[in-house]
Amino acid sequence: MEQKIFTNVRLVNQTQEQVQRFLLQPQSILKWVPEIRITEQSSDQFVIERTTEAPNKREQIKIISDNDQVTYVSTQGKIAYRVEFQFSKQSGKTLIAESLYLADQVAGKLPLKLLKPIAKHAFNLNLNNLAQVLEAQS
Repeated sequence: MEQKIFTNVRLVNQTQEQVQRFLLQPQSILKWVPEIRITEQSSDQFVIERTTEAPNKREQIKIISDNDQVTYVSTQGKIAYRVEFQFSKQSGKTLIAESLYLADQVAGKLPLKLLKPIAKHAFNLNLNNLAQVLEAQS
């Protein structure tokens, strides 16, 4: 089983299809997550390395697309996790809901009370970067 750790949301002035297409391209992550670089890549997964200190200095991310969402599944790092981007239309814009999930056995080993606000803030900064990049494309 998994545990949802948090959800961040952001409204962007792009269509759902444009947001989804952007997130499905592995190279796009370089535009909105500044502290990473891609070392290996295929059509639906990539390996990243972080240039800053983080629990996962190196990890593999698989991209999964399903209707109104894109999921990044991270493995081969110290902490395996899943980030789900769900999309919904709102007043001609797209609402992006970004949720972080950890496996129960992983979540049970971490001091979540301490780490949750730090991770939520870091992921929210990247979500804001994503929104800025998407909006600059319109």
